[in-house]
Amino acid sequence: MNNLYSKNSEIVPRKQIGGVELGLSIHDLKLEADTIKEVNEQKMVLILDGSIFILLVDNRVFQVSALAGYQGKLLNKHYIGESISNFIDSDSWEFSDADDGFINKECAGVVIRCDLEDASIEEIRENQSELYVAEISVFE
Repeated sequence: MNNLYSKNSEIVPRKQIGGVELGLSIHDLKLEADTIKEVNEQKMVLILDGSIFILLVDNRVFQVSALAGYQGKLLNKHYIGESISNFIDSDSWEFSDADDGFINKECAGVVIRCDLEDASIEEIRENQSELYVAEISVFE
């Protein structure tokens, strides 16, 4: 599996993170069965030392998330560990309560979440100097 995936590759909205492409079947991922966890009929797996999270729905990759330890960038710019203040009052990014993170107005299929879970935009604004990007997820 280590040869198939990389924690350094570009994050591509609506397509892939680390070589894990959206829409791939569980069999195409070539994962060891004991790495796959099932919760509420959804399957999930962490790979590359927990730096990539894969959510499977109907045995297909539905969402891929870059987490701590992932080195690749989104749009050659944004990365795990970046200050969340770069997204507040941005022309390109807006906070979405439904997605619990920042979505790009010009580029669908990606959400950026900070390290303060279930936070409102007001809480994020208040604590922005201390918050960072903890997750970048791609989906269709």
